[in-house]
Amino acid sequence: MNRKVASSPGVLAALAILGATALVTLSAARFAKPLWAIEDKTLHLMLLIGAGYLFMIAALLLGERLGRRASFVQVALVGAVAAVPLLAAAIFYHPQFSRTPLLVAPVLGVVLAWVSVCITAYPWVRVGFVALLAALGIALQVARSQGAFEHESAPSRVTTHVSTSLYGLTATAYRNYIPRPFTNQGGISLFADGYLLATGDGDIYVYRRSKDHKSLSVEPIPAAKVPINSAEFVAAATGSPIILNWFRVADILAQESGETFRLFVTHHYYKTEEKCWVLRVSTMEGRYDAFNSQATNLEWKTLFETTPCMPLATKDLPMRFEGLFDGGRMVLLNDHEMLISIGDHGMEGFGYAFAAAQEPTASYGKTVLLDLRDNSSSTFTMGHRNPEGLHLAPDGTIWETEHGPQGGDELNRLQRGGNYGWPLVTYGVEYGTHAWPLSSDLGSHEGYVQPYASWFPSIGPSNVIEVTSPLFSAWRGDLLVSSLAANSLFRMRVRENRIVHTEQINLGERIRDILEGHDGELVLWTDSETMIFLEPSTEDSTSGEALYSPCAACHVAANPQASTIGPPLQGVAGRRIASSPGFEYSAGLTALEGTWTRERLDAFIENPARYAPGTSMQFPGLPDPDSRGKLLDYIFAPGSRLDRAPATPEVD
Repeated sequence: MNRKVASSPGVLAALAILGATALVTLSAARFAKPLWAIEDKTLHLMLLIGAGYLFMIAALLLGERLGRRASFVQVALVGAVAAVPLLAAAIFYHPQFSRTPLLVAPVLGVVLAWVSVCITAYPWVRVGFVALLAALGIALQVARSQGAFEHESAPSRVTTHVSTSLYGLTATAYRNYIPRPFTNQGGISLFADGYLLATGDGDIYVYRRSKDHKSLSVEPIPAAKVPINSAEFVAAATGSPIILNWFRVADILAQESGETFRLFVTHHYYKTEEKCWVLRVSTMEGRYDAFNSQATNLEWKTLFETTPCMPLATKDLPMRFEGLFDGGRMVLLNDHEMLISIGDHGMEGFGYAFAAAQEPTASYGKTVLLDLRDNSSSTFTMGHRNPEGLHLAPDGTIWETEHGPQGGDELNRLQRGGNYGWPLVTYGVEYGTHAWPLSSDLGSHEGYVQPYASWFPSIGPSNVIEVTSPLFSAWRGDLLVSSLAANSLFRMRVRENRIVHTEQINLGERIRDILEGHDGELVLWTDSETMIFLEPSTEDSTSGEALYSPCAACHVAANPQASTIGPPLQGVAGRRIASSPGFEYSAGLTALEGTWTRERLDAFIENPARYAPGTSMQFPGLPDPDSRGKLLDYIFAPGSRLDRAPATPEVD
């Protein structure tokens, strides 16, 4: 094949497009969801991978046109330059971005670019090879969307130990007990002697924990599936840039009385004839003995829906649906009144002309009070963005948590008739800027109800409860705020009408919901479809894993954006002493030669100041040889995760 055909525009264009497709789809092969169902930030970074690859191809072709034929080393250098924006975006824009694409994409991109541009012989063979990889990547994404990998992992029970300031906790995580849904969110509720779960897709399950707390049974209730009409919404939105898995179930709540119950669910609903969507509260009543997988007499009824019904597109705006900001949390104030939170669905008043949270006639961006006797409703508070947390405390205080934009997440104490300011005021800023476009006084919340507390950077609060359980007597009266972005619980002590203390408890999971369990334990539901039970630990506090916990406080980063005080201990066995880059070592450690052996670490841990005079290590030492032995066994064990604190369950 001659050189002209090898470099013809058609061949090069085909190679570039197919290569970008192969790179993006294969780099995302480890994701739990297909590309078209992943969260917005992750999708943006995957598109950046494709754009970086096209930049590589363009740069290599330009060099060739200028007479500079590229070698493999030069291709690798161009690939390294193209990867810089991806790495920067992963650090600053989306710190929780998966490491797999960060490792796979640059290497695979360099190989594809080399094959596509630099090997001149047999161009159609090259096209066929790259097309085969692209087809494989697309096939993997389609298989993921069809649930072909739903049962890759068997159900498992994983126990870890969590160190907090007042408790050592045991975290028991039950993973892979249900098929992975297409959509996140959903919620959990106490139900009879178990727990009720509604997934974001609308499937309902009953979880029951054994009396000895060592096993968990799960029963699906297909007859009670939430009446969310996802198929109609998908049909209306297909072909648009709308994220389909933002149409979802937000929460579930059980009201129990004797042998009967009443369920409430919040969920989106698409009205096909009117071509618009709403957020609904649907309800179902029944007896416990009739609530099972064979139930045939269960029927959902509509209790409430938002107004106005919102079209997917208008004559002035393209199709959009910001269902990510749905709120949807419910709490019973008494037997006859329920409060629900409703997000503004992205209708914030500058990217969308309709500022819903400040529009009195609209339900969006509000908390709404429902009278369960006559189904009437009224606005309770307004000026909210995405209120995902709602809780009635024993003293009657109503706590609410909500997401701000970039920063400005809030904990609010709700007052009936209060206006909390969104989108006119916020302590957050527009993404990628240092200001909020609707604010006339930056960094101010004046003129509206001030948040009780606010976070920057964002933690993505999901729900909030007040601890009442005698199992956690030292925490009684404290608030626990579950978070998505921070993968943590935040314990907040309220005294004298203010937050006097906050403790972050890292659990390594995006926590979607939290409640107090039947025996006073804390029950958490996560975005990896994991049910976690937290209880005060009864394990030996001198186990190797427990002894490692104070080490991890200085040697393990709390989150991907944080730095560590001391060098990482992952791989310390056999590593040259004082060799980790980025750390200033004392003269005492620098003077030591050789590598860290078990004997050397034992001597150092026994008395750091004596072993390496002048060390900045604040740890006074561990004189007990048995305790040092357990700690060293843990450090040297092949399966120990020294890059995670013992407080952090391993995430698949």
